[in-house]
Amino acid sequence: MYRCSNCGTHSPVDEMLFARDGSARCPDCASSEVYWLDDTVDEPRFRVVLFNGERILAPGIWVQTDTSHPHQPTPSGFVLCGYTHASCIKPASLIANVFGVPRDRRQHGFLTTEDRFITDRKQAMRVAVMSGQVPYAMAHLGLDSSDLLMGRKP
Repeated sequence: MYRCSNCGTHSPVDEMLFARDGSARCPDCASSEVYWLDDTVDEPRFRVVLFNGERILAPGIWVQTDTSHPHQPTPSGFVLCGYTHASCIKPASLIANVFGVPRDRRQHGFLTTEDRFITDRKQAMRVAVMSGQVPYAMAHLGLDSSDLLMGRKP
């Protein structure tokens, strides 16, 4: 049991969130603040971060060429986005074949509204959780393009 440093109520450890300074917060007090999973500790702990409005826009595949191309979120190559990663594989393969890019230079990731291409699935999950695109309960996993489909309306 932990005691909330804000309101003083006691809650089990798995229901508590921890601020950056180490103080515990109950779910009610923490609901107005944004937390993210801290991978550096063994037990579930959370840190306060500021949400800047960034959202996951689309899954994509980065075809890494040696040349820079305008209007791309990466320093070189092309990013091809689609509804899911599966819908990007064929176009990415066709472009990669034209430029002679081997498979090991193609990387799955996610394009954000801040024109960033995130290749780390756990980092992409943090963005999706903080923006409300994915339920908080999934925060310990890496983001998959199918996770984004669950929240979309037809």
